[in-house]
Amino acid sequence: MALVALKCMQLLPNGLGGTVMISDCLHGKVRAEMVPKLGFPAWFPTVLGCYKLTQAVLNWVAGGAYTPLAQGLFAFQLGGAAFTHTIVEKKIVGNIPVLVFFSSSVIVHSLHRGGAMAWPLVFAGHAVLAAVGFATGYLVVAMGDGGRKAAGALPLSPVKWSKKRGF
Repeated sequence: MALVALKCMQLLPNGLGGTVMISDCLHGKVRAEMVPKLGFPAWFPTVLGCYKLTQAVLNWVAGGAYTPLAQGLFAFQLGGAAFTHTIVEKKIVGNIPVLVFFSSSVIVHSLHRGGAMAWPLVFAGHAVLAAVGFATGYLVVAMGDGGRKAAGALPLSPVKWSKKRGF
């Protein structure tokens, strides 16, 4: 029962949020917030909406057979959310929901199929995926209107590091 409840909780950011974001190409309301405020490319909200809906659907299709894949996608997405709250918005408190949903992702994956994978292994895998999602945030900003210069201006930017090395 807890597994179903946690998967239903994940439908809020991914099902509802994904639906609003995927339709952004029609109404532009999400783009109006994300592009000037966060520096993301104009196409990003629609693509993120597709990604979120894919994760939401994979949680439930085929009797939940793809739940581990869905939870991995969610961990990557949450890394990107942590990047947005920490680096772009500079609002550490915005990571509280990220931590709650990250915990739910580890628990759902750990409980899937009667606990087929030990939670420490699941946690480690999700932490790696979240770290890659976090790092991908710099790439997304670099694809926005500000380009590489905007990504390089962000704290902890690997773009700064690569410029020092001559890349």
